[in-house]
Amino acid sequence: MTQPDRFDDAVRRMLSASADGHVPADLAAGVLEDTAGRRQRRGWFRGPPMVGRIATLAALAAVVVIIVIGLAPSLRGPASPAASTPGATSAPSFRLTADGLSLAVPAGWKVTKQNLELHYETILAYVGTGTGSMTCGSDYIPGLGGTCVQTLNLPANSIVVKVSSWDGPPDPKGMVNYLRSSDPGASPVVVGEEAGVVETIPLAQADEHDGADTVLEWTFQRPGGDPNRHYTVEAYLKGPDDSSIRAQLNALIASITTGN
Repeated sequence: MTQPDRFDDAVRRMLSASADGHVPADLAAGVLEDTAGRRQRRGWFRGPPMVGRIATLAALAAVVVIIVIGLAPSLRGPASPAASTPGATSAPSFRLTADGLSLAVPAGWKVTKQNLELHYETILAYVGTGTGSMTCGSDYIPGLGGTCVQTLNLPANSIVVKVSSWDGPPDPKGMVNYLRSSDPGASPVVVGEEAGVVETIPLAQADEHDGADTVLEWTFQRPGGDPNRHYTVEAYLKGPDDSSIRAQLNALIASITTGN
């Protein structure tokens, strides 16, 4: 096989290797036609052996460049999504998991993890479009509590949700059943496949609510059969237009799963 034939054969193999549609057929034919024409016009492989090798390598390099250009769109992968419009959040949603409870935090919400052990209650986290936290004084003792203060930052049309786990107070029937029997405003619900109730908490009875217009609380059992172990999800909403954040809150509640 002559050197020009070897060159043509190499070009055909390279083009055949990319015959998945990324290099158009007319481009492939044009490459072969162009290289044949160049040999006839310029006598590429007629010089001394070394010159011929150099010319061959240069020609092969040119063909590789043409093939890479043809393949470039597929090598780059799918096009990047359009940039977010001003004011839109680009933060992805994710699952928050703590003490056997897991829930989907909506995109753009802020998260403050606490794991703060009070008396019976352990505050797991605050999530929302606003922010929340609980701080305790020097008398704080883990598991016993102390002088602790909740602080919420609730701009207009925002929400902060406090997520807690509980191991009391002791009651033979448990907190969920106690609320069902004692609060006529408690509505039965199922959260994470567990029995529970949802209540609207009067602002006068809510923890430091920092200007919230509405306080909703879901109380539901923890798996395992102990009636005194339960979770609470307490939502602080600030209007005047809270329709969109209520939809996100409902999606958060629906996303909850529980383990032991």
